Amino acid sequence: MAKATNIILIVIGLMSFVTVKEIAKAKINENTIENILKEKKIAPLGKNSIGEVSPQDWFFNTQFGLVFETPKAMKEINVETPDGVGDYVNRTYNYVYNDGQMAINYLIIEAKFKTYDTKEGLRGSVGNLINNRNGTNLNLTYFTTKSQYNEQDCEGTFYYKDIRMYMRGFCLFNEKGRVHILIACGANDEDTINKIKRVFGSIKIMN
Repeated sequence: MAKATNIILIVIGLMSFVTVKEIAKAKINENTIENILKEKKIAPLGKNSIGEVSPQDWFFNTQFGLVFETPKAMKEINVETPDGVGDYVNRTYNYVYNDGQMAINYLIIEAKFKTYDTKEGLRGSVGNLINNRNGTNLNLTYFTTKSQYNEQDCEGTFYYKDIRMYMRGFCLFNEKGRVHILIACGANDEDTINKIKRVFGSIKIMN
């Protein structure tokens, strides 16, 4: 199991690097963190007058048996599986979303192994993504909300250029041998936190 986790961390590290690079090249997002630093006035989305998430229509992402909401559909990034991991991984899929308030990365790995440490996998994937965004002072709490599954959740903060950011993460290893890793981050303010919590609160695991 430890070796399988290490292989997945290699995949995540390489995929994270390529994903960030591809996002920038394709101009899919305008870099959520830079928007905050530039102090752009972004209207809150999905909020009503009393500060609760409104019931507006969001998009249901249904890739590979994990269902969750985002304000609009995620965009797939075509990235080849890194060399040297073919003995452990069949294929990887990567999706991204950004709306100026929050950025979401969703990675699916079709694995060849039977067991996987979701906590270590989530810890490594979050660390890789934060490092690739030059974040510091990562502080996470790990917890489980769906104990009947091999899954792990986390929530916490990190800093980027002295700006405090909020993030959530989720990792699932299902009976079909797929690793699902969902990570979102954005400004540490009420509007953004509520949006990110809506995304993770909508997660449903389909058998």
